Amino acid sequence: LGREYHVVPVSYDFNKLRENIKYVIISEYIYARYKAHPLKYARQVTFYQQLEEKAEVIKYFSSYYKGKRIPGPRIIIYKVR
Repeated sequence: LGREYHVVPVSYDFNKLRENIKYVIISEYIYARYKAHPLKYARQVTFYQQLEEKAEVIKYFSSYYKGKRIPGPRIIIYKVR
């Protein structure tokens, strides 16, 4: 990803995000909470759906190894522009 990076607050607006951000790193621990309650978190669920549909997966870190669950969340790195 390079030497320079910036952490920015999440706005859950995919189109706005694409204006200034190249990469997004997400954790299963965060997005699974929203997906479990889609009516309560409609904005967040929509954001994650758009990310899955419109962004490119650069790297996926599974929470399984040789068919067994390992500690920690799945991590996905997306390229958004």
